[in-house]
Amino acid sequence: DPEILSAHEVLALGTIDAARVLGLDKEIGSIEPGKKADLQMVNMQRLGLTPVNDPVTTLVYHGHAKDVEMVLVDGRVVVAEGVVQSADEEDLVARAGVAADAAWARFSQHYGGFSVALPN
Repeated sequence: DPEILSAHEVLALGTIDAARVLGLDKEIGSIEPGKKADLQMVNMQRLGLTPVNDPVTTLVYHGHAKDVEMVLVDGRVVVAEGVVQSADEEDLVARAGVAADAAWARFSQHYGGFSVALPN
């Protein structure tokens, strides 16, 4: 809600403010010489992100994971053209499905047999 927090405040909460809370603001949280280079490159030419009057506001209110084209972690490319470079995505999806099934089973046991039919 922009009446509570501006898009710029939301961005700060997820970057430099979070780093400050963790006591890591000298190492991460902003783009500065000597800090770790974790960056996301977003294609701002996508239909849901145009026109761009204020890039921060556009990203905070309209950005989605599908808009991320490249991710660098500590200066290394880990996502290129929207594809994870360091892992088998099919394997990750399969493992996430197994983990989700296990989590739902634990939830069901804890709350007395509650179950949800999940799509395959």
